[in-house]
Amino acid sequence: MQTVYWGFPVTQELYTRLDSIIAQTRAAQGADKQLNKALSEAVYELVKEGLQAYYHGPTQLLPMNPSKQKAFDSGVKVITTAIKLVINKFFGSLDPQRLLAVANYVDDLLHGPEGAEPARLIFALDGTLQQQVSFSLQQVRDSDVTEQDVQDLIKAMQQIVQVSIRHYYELPADLVSLGRITRSVTDLAIRNVQKAFDSFLEKMLSKLDSDNLVKLSEYLESLLHEAEEKQRTAVG
Repeated sequence: MQTVYWGFPVTQELYTRLDSIIAQTRAAQGADKQLNKALSEAVYELVKEGLQAYYHGPTQLLPMNPSKQKAFDSGVKVITTAIKLVINKFFGSLDPQRLLAVANYVDDLLHGPEGAEPARLIFALDGTLQQQVSFSLQQVRDSDVTEQDVQDLIKAMQQIVQVSIRHYYELPADLVSLGRITRSVTDLAIRNVQKAFDSFLEKMLSKLDSDNLVKLSEYLESLLHEAEEKQRTAVG
């Protein structure tokens, strides 16, 4: 089965910046505090670009009354604040070996531009989730879409959120062995992020008419990607 990835586009400017920071971190074997700061700031920019894809992209497609938009914007502020706390705690405790491990991990997720396709930050989906997501996205495009089809899509997207947290937070956190107190604080912040995204998906998807379901499903499908293997394009 062809490997299917999930992830968001990364601007060329940020891709180039990350590529340079990762190369410098490897050359210094992580022993440069300025690179710690540079990678921390670049990862936060990745978060903002991820929110553009996962939050702002869908909401810009769909009709929103002012009160609903305000509620969603409040939710994304909670998400941004929590993630910023996690990043500050995370990078504040890295020794050179762990900084190098994090740089290599980010590099593994970062796929370079290919032709007209932009760079992306992506991870592979297992076969079961891949099939579930693809099937659910197709079902809501049918003319006889049911409430159960919509609920199945919500559940599939919430599973994507859970897997995203695994790749964007839990795996790198496991790499660096955060202290018990720090890990408790960051785990709580990430649980709040997951709750906010789950609520966002429920509210966004549950009341859509068929035309807007089609628009949204096509947008979400654009976040699925096929690739035989990772292609990295070195940049100067």
